Amino acid sequence: MALVSAITSTIGVARVVSLFYLGNLSDRRGRKFVSAISLSALALFSFVITLISDPYVLLVASLLNGFTITVFGTVAAYIGDHSTPEEIDRRMGMNLVSQGIGFALGPIVGGILAQSFGFHIGYFFASGLAALALVAALRSMRGGLAGPPVRQGILVGGERPCPIG
Repeated sequence: MALVSAITSTIGVARVVSLFYLGNLSDRRGRKFVSAISLSALALFSFVITLISDPYVLLVASLLNGFTITVFGTVAAYIGDHSTPEEIDRRMGMNLVSQGIGFALGPIVGGILAQSFGFHIGYFFASGLAALALVAALRSMRGGLAGPPVRQGILVGGERPCPIG
C-alpha cells in the first residue's frame, strides 16, 4: 500500500513541478522545445515501463510520467500565441475536442491491446504514438526553439509577452 501511495504521489509531485518549471521554460525557450521534452518523456515512459521488473523502479518511471502532462498546457499556449482573436475560440475548442477523443479512446484501445496481446503491446503502441506526435510537433510547430521574450521570472509579477503581436 505504501509503494502504491509513493508512486501515485511521485507522479503528482512530478506533474506539479513539471507544469511550474517547464511552463516557465516554454515562455523562455519556446513551446516547441518544451513540447519536445514532454513528448519525449511520454515515449520513453511508455517504453521503459515495459522493461521494469522491480516495483520500486516504478518510482523512477513515475518521474518521467510527471513530465508528460506539460504538453497539454504548452499546446494551448502555442495555440494562443499563433491565433488571432477571431480564430482562437475555434482552435482551442478543436484542441479540447482532440484531447477528449484521446482520453475517451485511449483506455479502450489500450484495454483491447492488453487483453488481446498483453500489456506490453499497449505500452509499445503508446510509445509509438508519442514518437509520431513528437515528429509531428517538431515538423509543424512554428517559431523554432526560441520563445517570445519574457522580461521577468515566473514568481515576479509584471508584463507577459503579447500572443498576438
